[in-house]
Amino acid sequence: MVVHVIGRICFEADGATNDRTVVIEGPNGRRVPLDFTAIPEFSISPGQIVVVEGRNPTGGCIIVSTLHSVDSFDLTLITFA
Repeated sequence: MVVHVIGRICFEADGATNDRTVVIEGPNGRRVPLDFTAIPEFSISPGQIVVVEGRNPTGGCIIVSTLHSVDSFDLTLITFA
């Protein structure tokens, strides 16, 4: 099932490897890690508001298939709970 999530891009540091993990923070403050391995190129910045399209098979990580800036996405496609 494809999901659309609107939120703010954030980076979280991984203490073990000192690598940054990209997460999306939703309106409720919940953060979900993003997996960009299916996208060959992308550009994001901390604090950027985006719409992510992808799959979330386990509930723990969104496998991103498309990344949209908010101004280029039809927000009527999103259902807010």
